[in-house]
Amino acid sequence: MGKTDFFIQMFGGVVRLRDAASIIQQKNRNGKTGYYAFIGYDGAGRAVRRSLGLDKEKAYALLAEINQRMAQGKIKDAVNAFQVATDYEIKACLKKLEGHGATLTQAVDFFLEHHRPSAGHLTVDEASKIFVEHLKRLGRADAYVNAYEKVYLPHLCSALGKTRLVDVTQDDAESFIYKTKATLSSNTKAEYIGKLRTFFNTLAELNYYQKELNPFEKLKKPQASRDETEYTERDRCLPLEDVAVFLDYLSKNELWDILVIHAAVMFCGVRMEEVQRLSWREILLDQAKIDLTRKAAKKRHRRVIEIPQNALAMFTVCKEKMEDEWNLRTKNALKQKMQRIKAALREEKEKAKSAFGPLDFHTNFARVSFASYSYALHGAERTANAMGHSRIDILHTNYKEVVTKDDAQIYFQFLPLGIQPIKRQMEPQVVIKTVTP
Repeated sequence: MGKTDFFIQMFGGVVRLRDAASIIQQKNRNGKTGYYAFIGYDGAGRAVRRSLGLDKEKAYALLAEINQRMAQGKIKDAVNAFQVATDYEIKACLKKLEGHGATLTQAVDFFLEHHRPSAGHLTVDEASKIFVEHLKRLGRADAYVNAYEKVYLPHLCSALGKTRLVDVTQDDAESFIYKTKATLSSNTKAEYIGKLRTFFNTLAELNYYQKELNPFEKLKKPQASRDETEYTERDRCLPLEDVAVFLDYLSKNELWDILVIHAAVMFCGVRMEEVQRLSWREILLDQAKIDLTRKAAKKRHRRVIEIPQNALAMFTVCKEKMEDEWNLRTKNALKQKMQRIKAALREEKEKAKSAFGPLDFHTNFARVSFASYSYALHGAERTANAMGHSRIDILHTNYKEVVTKDDAQIYFQFLPLGIQPIKRQMEPQVVIKTVTP
């Protein structure tokens, strides 16, 4: 406004404004310090002050707001600024600005200019590549990265790949989930919503986006209908007969590297990817424990797992046969070999016209089998700890099938043909006989 005296009609009289308002502190009757804006003088030369409340930080924020409006010649706006003290929404905004040295007007101006930053002009295709590379840099598990890289993001890009991030709306998100992916089950739709919500939030954390614009954030996950035909965990738990057929085949064909993996997963609850990161140093045969170090464990959560007596015998034989070398197949090589093993077992079953066992080796059958039989024999807490789950409800949701305790006892005593029990430590071997019609 300059140094010239400036008179304005405000607060029911004429006020000669100062070049800039200042703070005056004054204690009230209760001994608390109040803050007042000294803005000028009235016609009688008396100081004109207005209360800014008892909060020092808010008072100075309000003062900065008033002075900025006065400097811009927005006198009416400066008068209105005194109403801030009674406006709860504005109070909340000023609270967020505390310590940043910015006024509310500056914050709004900044938002209007930058709420769609240049990085936000990335397309969904471009953002997907950045997101996947970010996951790899963080060292996320291959299965987690592949789920995004090969399932969730390709489908999203197919529908919205050329659309800018900032232009994807909640309507687009709803259309993608409930129209483009209409044939998916409710559970799978919910998985998509959760994964894509994380996708947009992560891009916001990387400053490519604004979290408030996440189109999946307020999208509600559908509830599974009780009459939906869903894939269940029961299909993935091996019956005892199939356990025998599978492990006998590995032993008979001297597939020791595959047997050691399944001994760890099926009887100790270790994850497949965790086994790949183990070595014989962590298989403590003399203590009957697996020391799953932070380096090997998922999410770097170390755990010590008890080795049941049948698995201990399998580990002992495998270590001898593998000549103390922990040379496991790569993930892809193991997958291909397992496909050939499953095909060979089904072919043998067909030739023998076996009357038992479906030989349905579904995804993650080994860990689901451990979860189901261990739950029946040892209970939920011990099973969850061995599997590395912090919450027991994960067992109920993703793994556990109802099996009998008698079957569970047999499961944890079973040994493949050709592998003898360690008599000093183990119960007598349980043999499951194959019955043919």
